[in-house]
Amino acid sequence: MSTIINIKNPEYSFWDLYPELSIIEEFKYIKDTYKKQSSDVMWFIVLCYDLESRFFTLPIEERSELLSKDLMKDIKFFKTNATKLDKAILRFQAFDSAAERHLRQWETTLDKRTKFLNECEYDLDTFEKLDKMAVGSAAIYTTFKKIKEDLQKEKGVITKGGAVPSLADSGDI
Repeated sequence: MSTIINIKNPEYSFWDLYPELSIIEEFKYIKDTYKKQSSDVMWFIVLCYDLESRFFTLPIEERSELLSKDLMKDIKFFKTNATKLDKAILRFQAFDSAAERHLRQWETTLDKRTKFLNECEYDLDTFEKLDKMAVGSAAIYTTFKKIKEDLQKEKGVITKGGAVPSLADSGDI
């Protein structure tokens, strides 16, 4: 849903597609620090953090590891470089609309809640609290789904009847 990246294809040079982004301090840092690999690093950020990325539905740990391994060819890439990438990631996310930021926050909340519930022991001491949380999770997910649908409508992604527009309808061809 990023308003700045409309083509997501790491087969292309990121800087050839989006040369104007190299003037932004945080992205220039990536270009200057990673040199030849900088295009792949920017694709890593886009594919890992863009709400429309096909990888975004995976938990952050899984998608960052997958993209580290398969795009960056180094399974430890993100863990090793996380602090160097932080400012560029935050700058990339700053291009989100208010609705996208809200959706991103709900996504983070759901991920944390799921992780917490998975780590809790279900026993006679905890079952009532965990059952109550599970019911609450359904309500939170319903709200998340509504925000996502509203955002898709705002972006014109859904047509009447819920159909996805064709490439011709969307103006892409």
